[in-house]
Amino acid sequence: MINIETTLPNKDTATKLANLLLKEKLCACIHLSPIESFYIWDSEIKNDDEFLLRIKTSKEMFQKLSATITKHHPYEVPEIIATDIINIEEKYKNWLKTSLKS
Repeated sequence: MINIETTLPNKDTATKLANLLLKEKLCACIHLSPIESFYIWDSEIKNDDEFLLRIKTSKEMFQKLSATITKHHPYEVPEIIATDIINIEEKYKNWLKTSLKS
C-alpha cells in the first residue's frame, strides 16, 4: 500500500478530483487538508494557500492514478509523490484492498 500526495489550488478543485479518484476506484481513502505552501517557481519564492490530498491506494494503481491526476490537474507541473506505507494495521489494510476491487 502507498500514500500519494498532490496539492491543488482550492477546495472545490480538490474535492472534485477526490471524488473522481474514488468513483474510478483508483484509491480507497483520501484525506483533504488545507496547507500553506512555500516553493520556488520561475526563480522566485512563492507562497500560496493550497489543499493537500493524501490518497491511500495500492502500488499497482500508481500509474493509472498518476495519469488521472495529471489529466485533471490545473497545475502545469502537479505534485504527485508516492510513499510506501511501511506498517499498517491488518484490518485497515484488508479494508483498503477490498475497497479497490470493482
